[in-house]
Amino acid sequence: MDKINKLWYGLDKVHYAMFSPGAFTWDTPKRIIGAVGFTPTPQGSETTLYADNGKYFFYTKDNGDQGDLEMYLFPDYFLIDILGWAKDKNGALLALANKAQLPFALMFEVNVVDENDRVIPMRMIYYNVKGAKPTIQYNTSEDAIAPNTQTMTITATPINFEGIGDLTSIQIRQDTMPDEFETFFDEVYIPDELEAEEPEEPEEPGEPPDPPEPPEEL
Repeated sequence: MDKINKLWYGLDKVHYAMFSPGAFTWDTPKRIIGAVGFTPTPQGSETTLYADNGKYFFYTKDNGDQGDLEMYLFPDYFLIDILGWAKDKNGALLALANKAQLPFALMFEVNVVDENDRVIPMRMIYYNVKGAKPTIQYNTSEDAIAPNTQTMTITATPINFEGIGDLTSIQIRQDTMPDEFETFFDEVYIPDELEAEEPEEPEEPGEPPDPPEPPEEL
């Protein structure tokens, strides 16, 4: 029986793994600390055709997700990997312009509450992601310290897995896939073949109707 999630919350253990589309491989994931929030929103287009005085055809194209990843500070190595920035020989970080944004997988953990009110960790992967130059705030200090955050627009595009189809992200619960959950951040999980659908059982034939009674003799 499928597990039922009532709600989820939290954001922790954010990792990224550089993606090589030609070889269809991902590097070993790296940790990014200081996660504040991630707000992916579905992207796509809708097509509606009308005929016979009503809605005749409706189709939604799924183009993936886009949203903001908010962190207290994006580390230098992350910006160098995904934005093509660099450091000079003295260690200064150079925000190089017009560099190609390189694809990567975004991985993280949230908590879900199941139908029995148990808190279950769940880990997620967005397989084909690109990030934009982060938005940064600089504010004066007041009586109380209010740390600034940085926000990066993340675009997750579906990629095709042979035998599965176009895929944007996956979810792995600790209670249903404990082995894969344990090694989740060691390497990017590659989804297995789809679960076979159970064939519908044919309806048993009913009792044949009684033959008609012969007509009465006159």
